[in-house]
Amino acid sequence: MIYRETFPLISLIESFYFSKNQMLHEVMFVDVKLLVDGEEIDLNEFVVKVLGGTIAGAVTSLRGIKKDWKKIELTVTK
Repeated sequence: MIYRETFPLISLIESFYFSKNQMLHEVMFVDVKLLVDGEEIDLNEFVVKVLGGTIAGAVTSLRGIKKDWKKIELTVTK
C-alpha cells in the first residue's frame, strides 16, 4: 500500500509549505503550468501546491525579488 507509506511525507510537505506563514499561505492560489518539450502536462492539486510553493519560496527568498511579484518564468534545459 503506497498510500499508507507516503501519507506522512505528504502531510509533512503540506504542513511545511502551507503553514501559518502568510506568504506561503498565498502560494496555495498560484497557477502552475508545466510544459515538457512543448507539451502541456496535466498536474493534480498536490503537485501544483508543491511545485508552486517550492519555486515561489525559493525565488522570493532571493535578494532583490519583491514579495508582490506577478509572474515567475523558469526554464530547465537538459
